[in-house]
Amino acid sequence: MWFEDARSALAKFDLVKEYGLRGISYWVLGYPYPENWVLLEDNFRIRKRG
Repeated sequence: MWFEDARSALAKFDLVKEYGLRGISYWVLGYPYPENWVLLEDNFRIRKRG
């Protein structure tokens, strides 16, 4: 079984930076941990598209 947590999310965010990707798409379906939003805000400039 696999669960997303702050460490696994940060590892993915580090890959985005390492490969110089210009952005990511983030679909959230019931993420149970609030650290997720802190990590996103600390690592990226967030722009919501609607």
